[in-house]
Amino acid sequence: MNESLKSVGAITMFVEDRGRAKAFYEKVFDVTAMNEDDVSIAYKFEGTIVNLLEYGAARELIDPAPVGTREAPSRF
Repeated sequence: MNESLKSVGAITMFVEDRGRAKAFYEKVFDVTAMNEDDVSIAYKFEGTIVNLLEYGAARELIDPAPVGTREAPSRF
């Protein structure tokens, strides 16, 4: 069966510096955090939640897969 993706409810991106990422999102997108803790911050854009998770906490989320290094081509 071939089903196409109709929507994305949430996406998590790993960030080096949560404080810098927060300042960027709030300035550029003029949004307020819907949830925030010591290692993550989440914003809601219409039907999609964007969760920014500090790189150091990412390992716990995706283990046993490795977290990409800064030099990895798939990281931006």
